Amino acid sequence: GDIMAGIVGLTEIQHQKATSAVTINSNGTMTPAKMVYSAFTITSDQHAGTASGYETVTNWVSLPAPHTTLGPSITHNSGTFTFPHTGKYRITLIAAGYSNGGARTYAGGQIKYSSNSGGSYTNLARCIDSCYTATSYFNASVTVLIEITNTATESIRFNSYASGNIFFTYNDNATMCIFEQVG
Repeated sequence: GDIMAGIVGLTEIQHQKATSAVTINSNGTMTPAKMVYSAFTITSDQHAGTASGYETVTNWVSLPAPHTTLGPSITHNSGTFTFPHTGKYRITLIAAGYSNGGARTYAGGQIKYSSNSGGSYTNLARCIDSCYTATSYFNASVTVLIEITNTATESIRFNSYASGNIFFTYNDNATMCIFEQVG
């Protein structure tokens, strides 16, 4: 039947099988158990290779305060990102940088996915801009929605995609990636 109450004091709401669904802190902020928001930036300009190299971006760190995360953290190790639990994730890559040594007909990045513990990666999406003079800047972004069904074997990497030498830049968090669980 119906339950009616004036005030109910809770710190957690659970599924009937005792699986935590939502926590409530002392300020009244509710956090679903499967909610994740993590953002990363690079620590310094990173050489991003040539058209034949497609180098993996490796120098990621969590955005510094006052930026924050929500829920369990996405794990990063040497350019590989893994997930704290299964679910649907929106992943965004913002690739910003400059050409090195000449014009680039295309310059940007790729979101790469592995389902076999990093044995191989496939391209999920690519973002491209161009640099029509030496040392000109580019800024491109792309977003994908994927479902993670096995946290032990599925991972993400971000690689360069360019027609020649480029650098990703770190100033003002210009190059960053964002992971947001949406389901």
